[in-house]
Amino acid sequence: MAAFTDKNDRRWQVDVTTTDIKNVRSLLDFDLLDDDLGGMVGRLAEDMVLVVDVVFLLCREQAEKLGISDADFGRSISGDVLSAAADALIEAIVQYLPHKKKRELLARLWAAILEGFDKAATKALEIVTSGEMERAIDASLEAAMMEARKI
Repeated sequence: MAAFTDKNDRRWQVDVTTTDIKNVRSLLDFDLLDDDLGGMVGRLAEDMVLVVDVVFLLCREQAEKLGISDADFGRSISGDVLSAAADALIEAIVQYLPHKKKRELLARLWAAILEGFDKAATKALEIVTSGEMERAIDASLEAAMMEARKI
């Protein structure tokens, strides 16, 4: 079973059931079984608040037993914990899916999205730290100043 540990060192088991899927659909207007797997996974990758909301619904019974509110749950998830919660959510959805190829597709889509994020962040860091961005800003400012002098 998929799981993650929050910032308060509480372990959360993340499991997807048919009842959970219905609850997520009705309460969050989000379909964990959307035929457009790429769109569904993409939305989760871009909307970490949605991830926390979905994970809370999947862990709600555990939270109630511990007396933890939705707000307290949300405050206990950020940074690396948020990444682990998102991974656990995807793993739980993969485990729920009845078709092997669909499970494989979802797992690969998630991995590809995370790899894409890493590549984009690496490239952005290279640009920022190389001075390339600063040079581009300086060139733009210089060009604007030259244009202003013509007026």
